[in-house]
Amino acid sequence: MISMAYDLAKISMTALMRPAFDAGVALTRLDECWFPRRTEPVRRIISIEN
Repeated sequence: MISMAYDLAKISMTALMRPAFDAGVALTRLDECWFPRRTEPVRRIISIEN
């Protein structure tokens, strides 16, 4: 009985934390889309060609 209550508490905590985790992943992906890494070398190449 105690282990069942523990499992329910664990599941509810996971369910509560899941939206925050998903939002963090979405923000990380949005950050990578708006500020992609490795753009500085591309800018240097473009400035050299011009």
